[in-house]
Amino acid sequence: MPCNQTLGLDLYLSRGTANSNLECLKLKRKSVENVELVNVNWLTACNTKGKPVTITESYRIKYSNPKEEYKPSDQQPSSNKDVKYICQRPAPLNHPNKIFTDALEVLERHAIYKDSSQRDIRALAFRRAACSLKSLPKKVEKMVEVAKLSHLGNHSRKVIQEILEKGVCDEVEEIRKSDFFHAMENFSPVYGCGPATGRKWFEQGYRSIEDVRQALKDKTLKVTNQQLVGIRFYESVVNGVSRSEADAITQLVTTQLDDLEPGCTIQLVGGYRRGKTSGHDVDLLITHPDDNKISHLLVKLVDRLEHLGHIVHKDISVGKTPIHRTDDKKKTVGGVMDQHDHCFCMFKMDTSDEKKEVTPDLVRRVDLIVAPMSQYPWTLLGWTGSKQFNRSLRLYATKELNIAVSNHGAWDRSKTPPQSIEATNERDIFAALNLTYREPEERNC
Repeated sequence: MPCNQTLGLDLYLSRGTANSNLECLKLKRKSVENVELVNVNWLTACNTKGKPVTITESYRIKYSNPKEEYKPSDQQPSSNKDVKYICQRPAPLNHPNKIFTDALEVLERHAIYKDSSQRDIRALAFRRAACSLKSLPKKVEKMVEVAKLSHLGNHSRKVIQEILEKGVCDEVEEIRKSDFFHAMENFSPVYGCGPATGRKWFEQGYRSIEDVRQALKDKTLKVTNQQLVGIRFYESVVNGVSRSEADAITQLVTTQLDDLEPGCTIQLVGGYRRGKTSGHDVDLLITHPDDNKISHLLVKLVDRLEHLGHIVHKDISVGKTPIHRTDDKKKTVGGVMDQHDHCFCMFKMDTSDEKKEVTPDLVRRVDLIVAPMSQYPWTLLGWTGSKQFNRSLRLYATKELNIAVSNHGAWDRSKTPPQSIEATNERDIFAALNLTYREPEERNC
């Protein structure tokens, strides 16, 4: 039944299933694009507030299209089937070949840390090998099972073979025990500290964050403002953020959004959306059906959170979001990865005692991203990750389809001028790129 008198919205309430509700809307000749299916708790919250509240995961009802429903067991590539791009494989978070992928990921990180002209190529090779193994439905027991598996170079194959024979890889174990790798693992979580800075600190004799802090105290080391923030709140990043904490932060931000701009949608993205139960930070993607209402939304939100004592440090970038792109040059279309309004902040959950010292264990790293609804599906895909999945998808689109993909959209470069590709959700994106849809949980490359 229609229920728009109180909230001023075009709402229909039904006792049917999620799928039947969509079919009902279609019969009523209603567009189902950008439709949000919500439970009765959302309506209760709206009535309590006297206005529409932000739609979060707790209010959403999931639905599936039987014709499009993805079944991993039916579409797992066999070990003898060659797949050119990682995005064409499922990469689940939990898989039976963790003993191999963990070893390859150590080699990947070590390659990134080393000062070598080949480090990026080597790191990518190990990452691709790990992703290929994640797609296999059962544990590798013999080398013949991966004989024709793509993206496995000679080095990676030697690692797998040694683990099969001995249970460990000597090279990987030596790296894990090395002072260099241990120090770089200590330095890498520091905000603003890349491999070059980490190597510099190591060469100067520092081995831990305590060494760096002592050097700062002794005034024998200079660092950037970003690195100072990273060092101050180092423990909060290293200790990580649990899923329950991430949900609590999401709800807290949602409450403030409801008051600032009713009707917003907020989505917890990153590793949590891919099924992880913990992470180093919390990424929150925000949008609104009306593109015109997001131009100053991030600044207002950050100001309010800061005033309430939740934000103890911020690094904000606004005013760069191209809501309507009119690029007509082949070299520039899709060239910008992300120019959305974005705020990196150190977020304090408990503000009950304003005089209480802000210690690292009370603070969590949070990224707030605001994107227009017209670009939301592409931004959601990009910020969900993983980084390697996105890299593979964009490479595939460029090489195979001559389509440039970014966090703002996609453009068919075979057209003159390049033609924008429309999408209302992630499934539309995969369909436009002729790819099998992968659930977020299957993008853990």
